[in-house]
Amino acid sequence: VTEQRTSEDYLPLGDIMEGALDEIEAIGSRSGEMTGVPTGFTDLDSLTNGLHPGQMIVIAARPAMGKSTLALDFARAASIKHNLPSVIFSLEMGRNEIAMRLLSAEARVALHHMRSGTMTDEDWTRLARRMPEVSSAPLFIDDSPNLSMMEIRAKCRRLKQRNDIKL
Repeated sequence: VTEQRTSEDYLPLGDIMEGALDEIEAIGSRSGEMTGVPTGFTDLDSLTNGLHPGQMIVIAARPAMGKSTLALDFARAASIKHNLPSVIFSLEMGRNEIAMRLLSAEARVALHHMRSGTMTDEDWTRLARRMPEVSSAPLFIDDSPNLSMMEIRAKCRRLKQRNDIKL
């Protein structure tokens, strides 16, 4: 480890305690109101009080276990249900696939009906009813292939500056 760095990013615990207590008091003054971005999952939100800035959330599981669907549900809850600007970076699914999945979940129309062209009149009605709210949600989708973490980070910073992204 080099000793030439002059910047010190670490602090002794004693120097951090006052700020931590201030944060605890601020949270207590909100009377139990959620402080983070809601996930759409009541039990998870009650345990975590929502997703908070600076947290790194890792969703891990074996293939085809629903990780992407869970992440989409988080973004859907934030953007569509709570009108909080959000972004999805997808290296696997295209933007149209993501839009179809979001619309399917919001309109409660089976995705396989959309894909197979077997939607009923009732399906079309539900889709039409939900379309305006889904379309106006502050949700950004980037399906650029082969993005590096540095590129995603740069895009997130830009989106935060321009649109105050919350998730």
